[in-house]
Order: sequence, then structure tokens, then C-alpha cells
Amino acid sequence: MADVKISALTDAGAMAGDEVLPIVQSTATKKVKARDVSKIGYQDIQTVSAATKTLALTDRGSWMRFTATNTLTVPTNASVAFAIGEMLNGVQAGTGQVTIAAASGVTINRPASTNAKTRVQGSAFSLIKVATDTWDLVGDLEAV
Repeated sequence: MADVKISALTDAGAMAGDEVLPIVQSTATKKVKARDVSKIGYQDIQTVSAATKTLALTDRGSWMRFTATNTLTVPTNASVAFAIGEMLNGVQAGTGQVTIAAASGVTINRPASTNAKTRVQGSAFSLIKVATDTWDLVGDLEAV
């Protein structure tokens, strides 16, 4: 590829994360997946004030701040195909608890002594996709 200014390149548009990007390391060009580059630590801030929310691919890379009581639904892989290993994060920013619900066919693993619900205002949680329709839920969760 000839040398081209970045401003002259065409926009790749939305990326799924599996695209391979060239990275120069020392004098050698290596390939890396787009999703690995996005793990640098930046998160968009997303305020959620609705009573319900279903996770969508547009939630990738967001810190979700729930300002009202909310039921957050984790959809099936057939509906929304997050990659295995993706992590989605949120916090109960208001006084209303966030309940994490599984769509039919989805399994959400959590500690046995907890509900799939934030404990108090300021409680943070993470959902990590570990298999096709299986997620781990960790964080400051309400005790049973």
C-alpha cells in the first residue's frame, strides 16, 4: 500500500470487532483485532432513565448509568450477537435498583448468595459473555 494521509482514507463504518488491523511494532507490521484495540480503557457515558432496557451492540464500550429503577434484559445470541469475552458495565446511579434479567434461553451466572439486582445507589456491575448464551454477572449485588 502506498503512503496515504489518514485524512484521505475512507471510513470503515461500524466495526464488529473481528476485523484485522495492521499495527507497526518496531519495524515489523503485525495484525491485531479491532476489539483488542478498543480495550484501551475509554468508555462512552450512557445515561439510562427508562424503566426497561435490552442490551444492544451499541452498548459496547459504554458505562451505563441507570438513574431510575430499571430491568436490564440480556438478549439471546440469536437476537444480539455479542462476542464471547465482551464485557458490559453499569452502575445504579439513582435510588432505584437495576434488575438484570435473562431473555428466554439465556443463562446468567452470579454468586449463589445474591440476586441479579444491584444493592444500593452507587452499586456497580459487569456482565461478561462466557459462552453463546451464557453470561457471568459480578459486582455489588443485593444479598438473597
